[in-house]
Amino acid sequence: MPPSPPPNAAIEVQPSPRLPPLHPRPRRFARPLRLLLVLLALAAAAAVGWLCIQHRAAILARFLTLLQAVQALGPLRGTLLLVCMQVAGFVLLIPTSILSVAAGAAFGLQIGIAAAAAGYLTGSLFPFFLSRRVLSATATRLVRSYPLASGVLAAVDEQPFLLIVLLRLSPALPAPVNCYLLGLTSVPTSTYLVATALGAAPNCVFCVYLGSLMQSIAEVLQGDGAAPPWPLIVLGLAATVGALALISSVARR
Repeated sequence: MPPSPPPNAAIEVQPSPRLPPLHPRPRRFARPLRLLLVLLALAAAAAVGWLCIQHRAAILARFLTLLQAVQALGPLRGTLLLVCMQVAGFVLLIPTSILSVAAGAAFGLQIGIAAAAAGYLTGSLFPFFLSRRVLSATATRLVRSYPLASGVLAAVDEQPFLLIVLLRLSPALPAPVNCYLLGLTSVPTSTYLVATALGAAPNCVFCVYLGSLMQSIAEVLQGDGAAPPWPLIVLGLAATVGALALISSVARR
């Protein structure tokens, strides 16, 4: 039987083997990769916009053919096609007001408003979720480095419903840009949708009404008989002033 150690003797503790961590550390290149993806997405959107400007005549000709196909498809299938085109326009940062005018020219006032509203709301959801779920961390750091954009985000977090309505009424920022910017906030999706519908309603109804007055979709692209929408312009300018005042008030706090 081995002798027992004296009571005051130090007991040597053997180090336990080092176990691997349960959760592996994030890779060092994850953040640069996300930043690269954001920059590539912005570059792709800019390239698409530049190509649209350079080849606008050919694009308008193809667009006319496509819209005539929308009219031939009828209200249901034509609306589905318009919704798909709205989604593509919002994601690629392409203005889509012409689609609302075309909806009025193809289907009349009532069905045209329903088709344009469905396309606008569906299209506005895609960049909103893309910004919130995919680009949120990296894009937030980039956006917050600019004082104006940072002020917009802070104001939206404080008074989301009112500011989203004003931003939709204002022509200062294109609708697709608004969607990406608002996706970086903590606004609930339901609030975002209701405020977007309310703020976009005047412009949507006017564009559809303008299209319903035209005899054919060709006039939509040529702009024949389109009078300047002075009430809508005044409303948009007033909304811009209100949004800037609200953003400045929040920034001063």
